[in-house]
Amino acid sequence: MATSAIQAGDVLVSIPRGALVTCNTILEDVEFRRVLENSCLKFKTMEILSIFLLYQKYLREKSEWKPYLDSLPTAYTVPVYCTAQEIRLLPDFLRTSAHSQIESVAQCFTKLRTVISCGTSDFSSLFSPLCIEDVKWAWFTVNTRTVYLKNDSPSPILVDEDVCALAPYLDLLNHTSTAQVTTGINKLNNCYEVITQVPYAKFCQVFINYGPHDNIKLCTEYGFVLPDNPYNYVPVSLEEVLYAAFLIRGNTVRKNRLHERGQNSVKGGKLVREDGIHEKKGNSVREYGLHEKGGCSVQENKIYDKVINLTENRVYEIRVESDRENRIYEKERNSIWEMVINEKRKLISYHGVDKNLSLSKDGPSWNLEVAVTVCVSTPEELSRDWNIVYSYPHRLGNRDRWVECLNLLVQYKISQLQKCLMDLAMLGGCSEACEVVRQLLEGCCDILGSIKIVD
Repeated sequence: MATSAIQAGDVLVSIPRGALVTCNTILEDVEFRRVLENSCLKFKTMEILSIFLLYQKYLREKSEWKPYLDSLPTAYTVPVYCTAQEIRLLPDFLRTSAHSQIESVAQCFTKLRTVISCGTSDFSSLFSPLCIEDVKWAWFTVNTRTVYLKNDSPSPILVDEDVCALAPYLDLLNHTSTAQVTTGINKLNNCYEVITQVPYAKFCQVFINYGPHDNIKLCTEYGFVLPDNPYNYVPVSLEEVLYAAFLIRGNTVRKNRLHERGQNSVKGGKLVREDGIHEKKGNSVREYGLHEKGGCSVQENKIYDKVINLTENRVYEIRVESDRENRIYEKERNSIWEMVINEKRKLISYHGVDKNLSLSKDGPSWNLEVAVTVCVSTPEELSRDWNIVYSYPHRLGNRDRWVECLNLLVQYKISQLQKCLMDLAMLGGCSEACEVVRQLLEGCCDILGSIKIVD
């Protein structure tokens, strides 16, 4: 809280460089550096900082950093601190992130055990018994509290850039997306400073800004969410896009089969067109739009050739009056569609639009628009003018299919997240970390519910 009015350009925080915890300051401890070097291991910056925190924590009253350590939380509210049962119920995008962080903690734990075995008896006794929960605490203390500070002369024992520093007590200031600050070392006084670019009235809470982070980032990395975060979005996987396209294809197939029964006749138990020609699997080529290639790249032409060969070379006849034959008919169509989807997956990945697929209050991301366009368009449509896919993806092919696929995707994501919320609620009392996750998922549902994709 501001004890007096603060103007834009005022310094909010000034921390002497010597009070920052960096790899350089840590490695100035001769004994600590020798133990790390004796292990013959290479470390990430976060691992060095985490091991140092534990070392100081186990020193207890002897640690010169004790006042800072006493100010730190004993646990955090990131998804990794959910119970194992809660983590299993998280949506994929949160569960994947949690598993990745758990793996990072495990790697740090393994390296620390090696370091301990290389230390003196006094050093090793500090860490006995070593608990992975303590390593998790140290790792997330670093993960949630470091600031960006680049070291141009990193230690040779590091395998990554030395850009992290712990700034004691800076974490007492909260983040908001509306705060505007500049940070860095003031070369005149050799202090790390945070300078506000917006004013604050007396008695108002003062904020800092971690960066343009959405709520998923804030939840997984820092353990909180903002109620009205302008950077919010809901991630979508390519497999979910392909699944939505598959469901739309299912509706089309059912309509086409009804149409076939009305337009064709049965002769000798075989499906025959009015011109007397037996229906062949080539019809599937036409149904899925796998027609002639146009002005595509060599790679795309190869993809289309493969799809067409897979479909044109397999001919079959269908007995429409037989349930068994109808099931075979549907199975074969599904098999063809799976091959088509496989090739479209390759095409989307080839053009680099399989990442950053998302939905926000502004609608689908550009990458998602392109991915949906590829999924619902025929190769013939795509080959007419591939550039239009990048410029105006929704104008290509059948816009009805495009709109239907996106709306289906939105509804699918809503159902998926609502199921997660219901499953978590059925567990009864949830952890503090799970409560933050619940707030995040409810916010995601609100975003999806506000999206209107119309013709």
